Amino acid sequence: FSVTQGNRNESLDIGTLGEITIMQSRAAVQLSFSSFFPKKRFPGVKASPPNPTTAVKAITKWKNSKSTVHFIVTGGQGVNMYCTIEAFDYYEDGGDPGTIQYSMTLKEYRSVTIKKLTTKKKKTTKKTTTKKSSSKK
Repeated sequence: FSVTQGNRNESLDIGTLGEITIMQSRAAVQLSFSSFFPKKRFPGVKASPPNPTTAVKAITKWKNSKSTVHFIVTGGQGVNMYCTIEAFDYYEDGGDPGTIQYSMTLKEYRSVTIKKLTTKKKKTTKKTTTKKSSSKK
């Protein structure tokens, strides 16, 4: 699989100075990979593979549900993140009927928590002055 890590930097052209880069925050990580759901078990498969049509329906349902998936890859890459399914393409090759080839693109999901701020109104005090009347004797 491949991993894309970018940022949201912007470039501006400033007169005689030339192009400058304005640093921004990082973009969400994107993961892309392709594989297949075999119709029949073969020597390279240790567990029973899912039914290809059932697997495609499940992934399509996840994609359309507007919820995240927890994607984990063990080994050298060490990926463990919540993602959205951005693209899911599949097809069946003519030489292997029933086996479904697919490619998928996932995008890192970062949850946002919005905090409500409350402000206290500052109490204002009015000064009142009283004038002493002077009496002449």
